[in-house]
Amino acid sequence: MSVLTQFIGGGIKSVQRGVTGSVVASGTETITINAVDTSKSVLINLGVATTNTGTFYTAQGYLELTNSTTITYTNGGGSNSCKCAWQIVEYY
Repeated sequence: MSVLTQFIGGGIKSVQRGVTGSVVASGTETITINAVDTSKSVLINLGVATTNTGTFYTAQGYLELTNSTTITYTNGGGSNSCKCAWQIVEYY
């Protein structure tokens, strides 16, 4: 039995993914997902990009699994709106 199987159990139960809308600087967005067991789920930030296409800007922000049906994305600041791609994996 692999170490990973010992840690997470019987494998993947569900995968959900998406992209936030354009979140203003220092703003937040809540995303409703299908219910997951928060103790058996991993939330992954797949990347953040600024919505300003004219000039390069550093995109920043973070995701939080707020509860079993809600993810919250917070734009980390700066002066640009950002979008964030995310994925949540729930294990058995």
